[in-house]
Amino acid sequence: MARINLLPWREAERKERQKEFGLMVLAGALLSAFVVFGIHLLIQSQIEAQNQRNAYLQREIDAVKKQIRGDTGSG
Repeated sequence: MARINLLPWREAERKERQKEFGLMVLAGALLSAFVVFGIHLLIQSQIEAQNQRNAYLQREIDAVKKQIRGDTGSG
């Protein structure tokens, strides 16, 4: 009976699976990085919007305080 050596075939299959696994890990890492970056941008935009609202409110508060001081001094 003839003996067939399947070791090179198995080794090639193992290397191919390792290569595919490495590519999947890389793709997963890149996708995760993009998701984290997107979430970071979203949060930063929300913080900036809140800071703008806070600045608007502070300007309005300052204007009202100025009116109160002016009204109190004239009476």
